[in-house]
Amino acid sequence: MIVVLMSGGIDSWMCLCWAIRKWGVAKIRPVYYDVGQKYADKEIVAAVRLCSKVNLLLDIRRIRNVVRENTDSHIPLRNTLFLLLSATGEKVEGVVFGMLKGDSCEDKNLQYVEMMQSLFDSQFRASIYRRET
Repeated sequence: MIVVLMSGGIDSWMCLCWAIRKWGVAKIRPVYYDVGQKYADKEIVAAVRLCSKVNLLLDIRRIRNVVRENTDSHIPLRNTLFLLLSATGEKVEGVVFGMLKGDSCEDKNLQYVEMMQSLFDSQFRASIYRRET
């Protein structure tokens, strides 16, 4: 199974489409983590709508009391939490997530992706987390 992290935005929609083309719809599980962020309801509605366009059900995982209440949309370590929870799931062969070019968050840039890839490489020997050649 390939987990595709969904936010309801264009970045996760493109990741979902890419993953379906690469592995086939039967192997894809779109996941949304609801950690109590103030905009979760809107994201869930959007993500469900996008998943329905490709005949997939969104797996909504509610994890409360994980993040402190925020007055803005920034949640430190959010993508790290989502990637780690997704990568350690049973029968997970890979995790797909994306970001918009130019996003300035510390967990949405090439350096962050390379650090996470290095972490996965160190933990999953001879696995799908290895870089493709």
